[in-house]
Amino acid sequence: MKKIHLIVVLIVCIFANVIQAQAPQKMSYQAVIRNNSNVLVTSATVGMRISILQGTMLGPSVYTETQTLSTNANGLVSLEIGTGVVVSGSFSTINWANGPYFIKTETDPTGGTNYTISGTVQLSSVPYALFAANAGGSETPGTAVGDMKYWNGTSWVMIPVGTPGQFLQLNPSNIPSWSGGAFATLTLDPIPNQVANFANFQNTSGTITNTGLTAAGGSAYVEAGFCWSTNPNPTVADNQSVFSVSAPVGNYVGIVHSLLPSTTYYVRAFARNSAGVSYSNQQSFTTFTPTLPTVTTSAITNITGGTADGGGTVTNDGGAAVTQKGLCWSTSPNPTIADSFTNNGFGTGTFTSIMYGLVPNTTYYVRAYATNVAGTAYGNQQTFTAGPNLAIGSFHQGGLIAYFLQPSDPGYVGPNLNGIIISPNVVGTGVQWGCIGTLISGASGNTIGSGAQNTTDIVTGCTSPGIAAQLCDNLVLNGYSDWFLPSNADWIAMCSGTAISNNVISNVTGYWTSNQVDANTANIIFNNYPSYTGYIGNVTKNDTNSYGGYVRAIRMF
Repeated sequence: MKKIHLIVVLIVCIFANVIQAQAPQKMSYQAVIRNNSNVLVTSATVGMRISILQGTMLGPSVYTETQTLSTNANGLVSLEIGTGVVVSGSFSTINWANGPYFIKTETDPTGGTNYTISGTVQLSSVPYALFAANAGGSETPGTAVGDMKYWNGTSWVMIPVGTPGQFLQLNPSNIPSWSGGAFATLTLDPIPNQVANFANFQNTSGTITNTGLTAAGGSAYVEAGFCWSTNPNPTVADNQSVFSVSAPVGNYVGIVHSLLPSTTYYVRAFARNSAGVSYSNQQSFTTFTPTLPTVTTSAITNITGGTADGGGTVTNDGGAAVTQKGLCWSTSPNPTIADSFTNNGFGTGTFTSIMYGLVPNTTYYVRAYATNVAGTAYGNQQTFTAGPNLAIGSFHQGGLIAYFLQPSDPGYVGPNLNGIIISPNVVGTGVQWGCIGTLISGASGNTIGSGAQNTTDIVTGCTSPGIAAQLCDNLVLNGYSDWFLPSNADWIAMCSGTAISNNVISNVTGYWTSNQVDANTANIIFNNYPSYTGYIGNVTKNDTNSYGGYVRAIRMF
């Protein structure tokens, strides 16, 4: 009778398919069968009995099964231990940690159960999934996700899951325990979907329901507040309002601000302590769509050759704060704020305004305006014609008339025929008078019109670039180039006249004059209080901060 040799090849391979998150209870196994002439037993049916022995090659069987298989053209049989006909034991309950284990194979080359060939090999390694599924299976399971165990020298001890935000810390006995403050537990109240004042919504409130302090330590909250964004799940990296707090904290109310109209926002409350930042549930709301304000234009009164009075009434803000209102005018119909305009503040209600810089005998169109976040609205149009005569505030020869010469003034010709014209706007801010430490020859004239000679003296005796007198001397404005820095007398004349009431000169504070005091100081004009009308002060020549270093140019006509 021929003897048949069995060559066994164990493939340590576990199927990747896991049923219901359990480790697969089977093990791939292959064997090559040859006869005593070392000839492969090919394409034949064989019967096999497989046993798992524990401890030694002669140890007891903890599991036995049988299978009927076919060899391939190379004499190879492939099987999965754990899927055959069970004779004894349970493959799924083998505790692989209690090895070593051996695989014993018995084979009937005729396909029956007359097993005449046997062999035993040690199972030197166990697939990890099988080992993990049953090794230590006698350990007490945890009661919550996150439970852990530590070895106390003789057994495993359970550490129940801590509170989110805490951390594990070893004590002096090398026993791990939870330490530190826990995250806050926060809730956020619902928010109305339509926010009446979307620029500054103040009805949000949140509640901290857990102080985050533990017996092992921790710290109080250092801040809490709200964060918001146009994207879901906002964080403190987005817009936020912060409030300093101390534990314990209950309900707090804050402001969600700088919102845009017709926009959906997401809001969460947050709190920060030693554990970090925690967030509440999310609420959302959508701001409403405002409309343009409603405004009417008042009749035009007190018309002169240079100025006229007007006004208007903002009757409805359109659901959003009115940020600016006033009059706008032009020599063309339907003026806008791209033309000449006044700024009369914010909010609803009635306002009055003075239009200046008018050209005599010229027809003007006027409308009141009001601006909110939705845009600028205009009132009904009024029309008037400026008076035939020049007046304070008239636009004339490159600027605005600020003063008519009086009979006692040098150079007087006749009533309202000659005087001082001032540049409509400042020609410099943060400007030095110049040449500190140098006493300039001249620059001392103090009669109306003497600013022209003072300016010439300054630019001749002080060549520092960008000084106040130089800015005026170099100015070419509306076709005129004979501008100069006003003297003390020029400023006092303008500030004592109707140029103040007509808004030609308003809140004059810290404007340089062309008069020096000594080598280090020069004069400025104050007009910001009624009692300061025409008040002359002394300032260091290089001072650009205390009073602004403002410059305004004048010329004579």
